[in-house]
Amino acid sequence: MRDRVLRIRPDLDVSANLGNLLGHIDDPTAFDGADIIIDCTGSSALRLKVERRIRGGLKHPPIASVGVSYNAQAAIATLSLPVHSGGPSDIARRLKLEACREPQLQKIRDAFWPTEPRPESFQPEPGCSEPTFVGSDADLAALSARMLNAVAEELSGVDAERSSAGWLFDFDGELRTYRWKPDTVVSDAGDRYEVRISPAALREMRAWARTSQRLHGPVLETGGLIFGEVSESAGVVWVTEAEGPPPDSNASEHHFTCGVEGMTAANAEKEARFRGSVSCLGSWHTHPTSPAEPSKVDIGAVAQLLGDADSNRRTCLLLILSGSPDEPIVGAHAFRVLLRTERTLAFDVRAAATKRIARAKPQVRDVGLALSGGGSRAIAFHLGCFRSLNDLGLLDRLQVISSVSGGSVLAAMYAYSDDSFASFDARVVDLLRRGLVCDIARSWLTPLSLAKNAASIAANVPVSLLRTGARLLPTTLATLLAKYALFDPRQPPPRRYFSRSEAFRAAFAARLFGERRIADVQRHGLDVIINATELRTGSAFRFGSQESGCWRFGTIPDQEAFVSDAVAATAAYPVFLPALDREYTFRGRDGTTHRDRVLLTDGGVFENLGVSPMEPGRSKSISTNVFTPDVIIACDAGAGLLDEDSFPMWWPTRMQRSFLATFRKAQDATRKRLHELAAAGEISGFVLSYLGQNDGALPWRPADLPPRDQAYRYPTGFSPMSDADSTLLSARGERLTRLLLAYYLPDL
Repeated sequence: MRDRVLRIRPDLDVSANLGNLLGHIDDPTAFDGADIIIDCTGSSALRLKVERRIRGGLKHPPIASVGVSYNAQAAIATLSLPVHSGGPSDIARRLKLEACREPQLQKIRDAFWPTEPRPESFQPEPGCSEPTFVGSDADLAALSARMLNAVAEELSGVDAERSSAGWLFDFDGELRTYRWKPDTVVSDAGDRYEVRISPAALREMRAWARTSQRLHGPVLETGGLIFGEVSESAGVVWVTEAEGPPPDSNASEHHFTCGVEGMTAANAEKEARFRGSVSCLGSWHTHPTSPAEPSKVDIGAVAQLLGDADSNRRTCLLLILSGSPDEPIVGAHAFRVLLRTERTLAFDVRAAATKRIARAKPQVRDVGLALSGGGSRAIAFHLGCFRSLNDLGLLDRLQVISSVSGGSVLAAMYAYSDDSFASFDARVVDLLRRGLVCDIARSWLTPLSLAKNAASIAANVPVSLLRTGARLLPTTLATLLAKYALFDPRQPPPRRYFSRSEAFRAAFAARLFGERRIADVQRHGLDVIINATELRTGSAFRFGSQESGCWRFGTIPDQEAFVSDAVAATAAYPVFLPALDREYTFRGRDGTTHRDRVLLTDGGVFENLGVSPMEPGRSKSISTNVFTPDVIIACDAGAGLLDEDSFPMWWPTRMQRSFLATFRKAQDATRKRLHELAAAGEISGFVLSYLGQNDGALPWRPADLPPRDQAYRYPTGFSPMSDADSTLLSARGERLTRLLLAYYLPDL
């Protein structure tokens, strides 16, 4: 190596040291004077030795490592900066977890972390007595150079928010770069373990603590299970994931007993998904009013777990969060078995040095939230999604909410208010309980309203019939009719000033939004898009806090766009409600203004998920409401596949099923685009929380997840909803959203 370097740069002063690296790492001066350390040994023993050496926040230079697969077709690289919570072994483990999360990285998983011995025959290199790997010197040089270049580029522009980076590459794919924030580190009082809690696990525990506060008050304890890995060689316990309380848990103000229902299935899923690098470590719970120290009840529960004679568990970790979930004090207590027989159990525990977790800093708004249509069913389901985002601390990261139909009712109730989440939650529950049918009926079934509607129909129906009939006549005859019969079929029919949709609008104004303008969002830093469909052109008409309009006509002034108009338009299901008939002043792309008429109906006719305004690649020169969030969370209250026990043989049922099948296929295309955008790197990731989700296709099914078969059949109107149905739908939305965020976006 020294000779090769000198051939490249003869002017360098290069020294070569021969010796046992494993012993050299123990030297207190091993890292002195180094600007960077590059580990090219490929030795897991050396990585673990470095990991133990740098525990406790030992200052060290940047440490990089490069590894090449056995056949020189894939490579990995790691970079641990001085502020990171671990070294090369820590980051190599993170890369393994990332590779296990992405199905398309099967080749890299099998190359570096195979589940079974490789069947390929190995060929020895010339001069070697042992088999090494198959691969040319050129391949090896190309992979090494590619990874070292990635390390060098990262060192030249370090992001202050990140503390480490890793890379995965194979010749059949592109270079994948990952960056992470450091773990929260809690060390025991001795020198046995350093407990490293991932941001994702800490986020989940704090979120479940907030959920308990929201449901049961501030003093009731809660908890759940923790999953990760123990390395005795490195002296590190990695806490990778956390789950909430199993259904058979027991909680009070003075203790929490963690249940076991669903634990076996969850543990098996995580072990299989992460190829043995994540399994159940123990449990966590809160002490809202007491220190982060284990009580006698806690120690008894651990003894019961460790005392299982059939278990090979040697270590059990207990995490305790004391105080407020916003700024908890975390204590980590590692119990280790000393002796276990059928009659005797001896174990010890090292008291943890507790650590206060600071309140999360305000983060950049980089998340887009899409809320689908679906009437009150959508409102209840999306309320559960909102609850999970609130408990996870993600509502403050919302850049934009794009909504359709029933989802727009919830989006507007949140965006155009500034009360606490608890108050918002209570208002939505009250709306679901009372429904909107009575409010609509009161606006519709008054003598004055009925008279207005009759007059509107009388003015429009004859003209519409004549207009339709005239369009069937030859052009010459239609022209003569317009000239001598004082009727021009080319002119639009009179505006429909009153209809059931206007009563719908009046109910929203009286009950929820008054005459608030669409630009008057009350949540600071949040934008809103309420999606409707313009029937004259068949295009999207979007009411937005930044701008309102559509690409064909242009944008309208803020003073002409009302929240009640927007919500009534997007929720006006065309089978039952006529289009909202409006006339606006539009500003075209050329800057000129004109007055034009639009017919606005359900936004789901154009796109029912509300995702399209947030898709990358849209141009502001031809589109309104262009947003590019880094992450998209889509909440879909759709029911999934249609019932197979129905036989749509007659015209009404045939038409209904034909419309629903076409509608569902269009939504499939939107979901496919989300996958394509994430695969292409145009968004960092997405989550689709879907009411009609097939539970068997989930990564795993939590024991407390309400089943699909109990929820998806609820209708999509705005009738009053029972508390049981509201609880069922919102619980499914909350649990699905939390599960999928933990699985697909653990670092969000």
